[in-house]
Amino acid sequence: TNGDRLQVTVGDQDTHSKNIEIDHNMVFAQVTWDKARPIRGVRIGAALQMQHSRYGFFPFSTNGRSDTGVTASLTMVFDRVQYMGFSPSLTLELSRVHSNVSLYETRNFGVVVGVRSTF
Repeated sequence: TNGDRLQVTVGDQDTHSKNIEIDHNMVFAQVTWDKARPIRGVRIGAALQMQHSRYGFFPFSTNGRSDTGVTASLTMVFDRVQYMGFSPSLTLELSRVHSNVSLYETRNFGVVVGVRSTF
């Protein structure tokens, strides 16, 4: 009723390559929310994604490789500042990957400054 947008995406992805270490299957789910009305000229959106990947062959593990990841992000678009239909944006992103092969364990925090179309 307030015009906010909520989107749920669920998927399954197969990746095939001549390099058998790259071949894998990934299942994922993502929830995205966009606030309909700006707050003091700032449009806000957020997303949460979870994924699980299984690699059939991995030379450093007897039972293959398995990764589970989570990513959360918050995006702000500053609509009050515009030039030729574009506004500055700021995205904060946190991600973490757990793997049965410690080489692929990661934790990331990212800050992305960019521009977005306001058409």
